[in-house]
Amino acid sequence: MRLLVYDSSQQVREGFIITLLSSGYEVVVIKDKRELLTSLAKKPFSLAIIEVDETDKEMLQLIKILRSDEKYENIKIIVHILDPSKQFVIDMLKLGIVGYLLKPFNEKEIVQRLHTILEKANVDMPQRKHVRVKPAPTEVITVAFRSPVTHKIVSGKATDISVGGVAFTLTSTVEDSEIQIRQIVNNFQMQIGSARVSSSALVTAKKGSACAVLFHKISDFDLNVLCKYIYERLTNTILPK
Repeated sequence: MRLLVYDSSQQVREGFIITLLSSGYEVVVIKDKRELLTSLAKKPFSLAIIEVDETDKEMLQLIKILRSDEKYENIKIIVHILDPSKQFVIDMLKLGIVGYLLKPFNEKEIVQRLHTILEKANVDMPQRKHVRVKPAPTEVITVAFRSPVTHKIVSGKATDISVGGVAFTLTSTVEDSEIQIRQIVNNFQMQIGSARVSSSALVTAKKGSACAVLFHKISDFDLNVLCKYIYERLTNTILPK
């Protein structure tokens, strides 16, 4: 499911990116409400989460356009708002808003609240998998770790990246016995530009030089690095400049 989020707060936008990507949603965030209509028209989105202030007449007009223009009729809208009045809630529901996310932003509650809203609105939610991206053609993202068997350094080049793990092609010579499915690799490292992501990892696939691992224990800091990279690749694909 692909979501677009508009919010004026950078901290909240970053919170949505990390929380939604980690939960298997494709997410694009924008900081300028004037980009809302054009962004939603560029690619198919299932849902828009829109920050709203009751006194913001311009945003209210944009929501009316989203509900009246058939170009956007398949996009469900959820409002992100602080302490709305009863009349405002009624007015928004009349327009066709499917639900509300109340401020302040709480990453521990946001996904469950989102699921509840979509279920009540009878929105079909396909089983979510980790959002996967491929490195840019000119980009080289390397991985390195020690074989759990021989402790020899193994290196490779990432071919497919998600918050849950990475697929890669081996660039060093490795015997079949040195890497086996279901082995735990300690201190698996992936170099993304100037940033290095480190985690223990579980080997889930190996066929010839092609391998894949799932991150076993990853820190919040490394998860944020991954989410930032995946988001940048995702937005370059969905909303290219």
